[in-house]
This record gives sequence, C-alpha cells and structure tokens, in this order.
Amino acid sequence: MALGKSARADRGVKPAAAFRWFLLALILFLILSLARSRGYIGNSSARIKREHGLRLPASASLFVCGGDAWVPALWPGCGAAAAFEIHAPDLPAFLSQLQILYSQDAAARSIFPWQSRYHIPVPWPASTNGAATYHCDSPTGDSLDVQVRPLPDSRVGICLFTAWN
Repeated sequence: MALGKSARADRGVKPAAAFRWFLLALILFLILSLARSRGYIGNSSARIKREHGLRLPASASLFVCGGDAWVPALWPGCGAAAAFEIHAPDLPAFLSQLQILYSQDAAARSIFPWQSRYHIPVPWPASTNGAATYHCDSPTGDSLDVQVRPLPDSRVGICLFTAWN
C-alpha cells in the first residue's frame, strides 16, 4: 500500500463518495422517521388521528391501519380503515367526540367496504357479538363509520372507516 492512501482508496471507493452515500442514507432515514411520526405510514395513533380526526385515549393499543388515504385531497374516492382496542371505561369519552347521525346494532357485519385495500386484520375474533355501529359526520372526510365491539377483560374493540367521495 502506498504511503498516505487508505484501504478504501485501494478498493476504489473515494471518501467523498462514501460520505455522500452515508448522507443519502441519513436523509432517507430522517424522511421515513418523520413520515412515520406524522402518521403517513405504519400503524399508529398518529395515523388514526390524522386520517379520522379523532383523539384516542391513553389506553388505546393494538393499532391496525389500512386504506389509500395518504393525501385525500389528491386522491378522490379514497378511504381509511383502522382498528384498535381501548379500556371500556374510556368508551364514553371517546364516543363523546363523535357527531353521530344514526346508530344501529351491527351483529357481525363489517363497516369496511368490499375492496381488499380496506380489509385489515382486526386484533380480535370476528365472531364477537353485541357490536354497535355509528354513522357519523367526519372531521376529516365525507363520512365516518365507527363500530364498537365488547371484548373480554373490560376492553372494547373499535373499527373506524372514513371515506372521501
């Protein structure tokens, strides 16, 4: 090896090029981290708040999100689907933020449309009875459907679907 040359220089990788690749990877990591924290990707309470316009209680857990509502203003006819669990005592406060137009007993009917992009794996058995469905004005879209299912251990399963027509 010649005096003053690094092992990298011997392999044909210049330090400036390596630094550019490192900088590109760092920028990509920061962009993806920001997108995740703002609720544009992943399953999170931030995504549910952004897409459905609802505040979730601290007990909310087991988030599952889907749909095609990344930027609803640019994608007419899109929708956002979500499911999560909360403690049963938090349900009245959660429901109080809804502007309910009408409600109905739902039995085992899903609120999600038939298109596969809205089918999300809910974190509880589909056979849970006693569900109620609320059709609401949406804080973010054209309509909001909320389905509440009682679960064991003083928990409640909640499914949300917001549509932009």
